Amino acid sequence: MTLSSKLRAEYVELINQALDTIPMLKSADFRTAVVNLKKIISSASGAIDFDPEFKESMDMVYEYLHQPELYIAARADDAEYQQIIKDRIQAKINEFNSFSPAQKYQYVMNQKEMRDRVAKNQKIMASGEQKRQEAEKDLADRRGRFRQQQAMIEAQIRGEGENINRLQSPAFFRHTTEYDPLLDRFVSRGLLSVERARELTWEQISRLTGLVEQGAGNFQRLILDNRLSAARAMQLTYEQQLLLTSGKIAELVQNGVLPSENALQLTDEQRATLTFGQIFDLIMSGHLSFEHALQLREGERAILGVGRPYATDAGRLVTLHSNLYWLIHENFLSVDDALRLSENQRAVLTTGVIFDLVRKNRLSPALALQLTEEQRITLTGTLAQLVLDDKISAERALELTKEQRDILGSSSRFYLLISGGRLSAENALQLNDADRTKLVNDPTYTLIMLKRLSIDRALELTQSENELLAEPTIFEKIKHNKMTVDEALSQLSGRPGMR
Repeated sequence: MTLSSKLRAEYVELINQALDTIPMLKSADFRTAVVNLKKIISSASGAIDFDPEFKESMDMVYEYLHQPELYIAARADDAEYQQIIKDRIQAKINEFNSFSPAQKYQYVMNQKEMRDRVAKNQKIMASGEQKRQEAEKDLADRRGRFRQQQAMIEAQIRGEGENINRLQSPAFFRHTTEYDPLLDRFVSRGLLSVERARELTWEQISRLTGLVEQGAGNFQRLILDNRLSAARAMQLTYEQQLLLTSGKIAELVQNGVLPSENALQLTDEQRATLTFGQIFDLIMSGHLSFEHALQLREGERAILGVGRPYATDAGRLVTLHSNLYWLIHENFLSVDDALRLSENQRAVLTTGVIFDLVRKNRLSPALALQLTEEQRITLTGTLAQLVLDDKISAERALELTKEQRDILGSSSRFYLLISGGRLSAENALQLNDADRTKLVNDPTYTLIMLKRLSIDRALELTQSENELLAEPTIFEKIKHNKMTVDEALSQLSGRPGMR
């Protein structure tokens, strides 16, 4: 007898859960895990010596493959069941073998995030469980008594005194209180009728409210936010609840970018695509729809999905978003635009100063792609920094002659006068060599930067005035704002041989 599609899907979920929770703590673990998984596939039966850190998870995978009698009703289906399990194990081996160092690191980080989240939830639930139970019991008791009293009053008003004894009975009290108080949230919002709420079994109540699951709050929020119907929620398996309440697929569902039904129908490969690196972040930010993501070819997934490994000061390796991601995220490029670019065009837009100019909105992507190699070289160094500082436009910079470019980049002090707003780029180009020299030498340069002396006044200074301002005592007084330039220059008239 052939297994039904429903059973096959449940078996796939079963083994995937076991494979996805194999603990990966470091890059070397992927090779060790592959070795252990190959042992499981190649072994007919009998005990296998697994590496200690993987023993618990590998024992579970081994049990799924080699003890089918625990999971299927008819032994005639053993071979089909085992082939399903074996195929998924082989797929996991292939996945681990295909990972780059950056992908391995991301996988380890994702697992760590999941473990930390589960541990946090367990701690919270453990610390608050007793208080929660006490509060719920008290709330349920009071609500039940209120309903009981209300029903008794209504019965008396209607002259139904003979029903009062029934209304006072423990059976009626249990009937009015025997559901979780959290159901009131669903009832009050019209997501669940009162009659239906009272008919629910404890298993259905637990499934609906998520009290027995990690991520209970997430599960309830899906229903309250109309991302999952109450009726559908009660049909979900544990694995399906877990899919919708923890991990990256759950985040997509909870943020409304992936409908819950679509999430439940995803294959392993599709889930891997939607949660791969930057593709997940682009979907979360609304720059890529999940439908578009699922249609991406392998090469396109690689273009959009790979970030850059980066070592922090503490030596920890993290993954940063790529420059292409930021151009899409900040709306300089659409996903389609990015995918239409040639490899060389992507390199132009995402490398060095051209990327910085585009991202700071100093240069449009269209103009950047039209630049010749010579023009790209032009937009480097001091000139590029002036464009980044918005002291000169990219278009104007590209119009400059070599001599003009040399003027703007003649010295670091000249650049600081322009970037600091003391001198405009256009005015700088009008100066002769002598004026430029005067502006970048002390005392005038320092006094200009300290806003004690204007550019125009500095250019008017005579040699005698310049020498006077350079005298240490006078220079220090002006520098520390104890004397103005005009007050200092007024002393020249009293000096013999001056003026």
